[in-house]
Amino acid sequence: MKKPIVLLLVCAMLLGMMPMAGAAKFTDVRTADWFFPYVRDLTADGTIAGQTATTFNPNGSLTYGAALKLLNVSILGKDAGNAASGHWAMNYLNEAVAAGWTDADAAKLDTPITREAFCQIAAKAKNYTEQPASNPFKDTSDPSVLAMVQAGVISGMSADTFAPNGVLTRAQIAKIIWCMKNPGKTPSSETSEKIEVTRVVIGNYGGFDPGPWTLQIRQTRT
Repeated sequence: MKKPIVLLLVCAMLLGMMPMAGAAKFTDVRTADWFFPYVRDLTADGTIAGQTATTFNPNGSLTYGAALKLLNVSILGKDAGNAASGHWAMNYLNEAVAAGWTDADAAKLDTPITREAFCQIAAKAKNYTEQPASNPFKDTSDPSVLAMVQAGVISGMSADTFAPNGVLTRAQIAKIIWCMKNPGKTPSSETSEKIEVTRVVIGNYGGFDPGPWTLQIRQTRT
């Protein structure tokens, strides 16, 4: 009867000490925030990162350079890496120019990207061309904007305004990139992690002494 008791105690102690992967690491992203599932998923798969180890800065603006990096990683499926010299985002700009997404204007790289400008690049990157039956916005008729709206990856700031010159926030871009990667889907609302014990090997009991042991686990994000 002692072996099962020792086994349960060991498992309980180990699991109690083990951090849960994917637990909220950003102090400025709460599970109740509308952007939480998008940030959760994109940081988990390496598409986007925080601005520091503990902050995401959801209301911060996004520069052209950062936007091009996100599009490179999420659409081309590769990370060209920061440039060894000059502007850090030159590799991403060169990739975008080669793909025909944008022009080679390096002067823009540190400028906050507007909602319309991002749509103009992203619509080319994803080949979004279909237009809605009618334009719901009174402040833009840009075909790239309308194609992105028709694709379901971006929406207006109100029912009839898009705010084309408004600056994209990091929270907004997280949702847009998630939707571009997952067309027609909605993110899971789950916020927990499962740690499943798949095997415990305990050897050399010698009475009450568990001796050497091996714990094998599988972690699953839900």
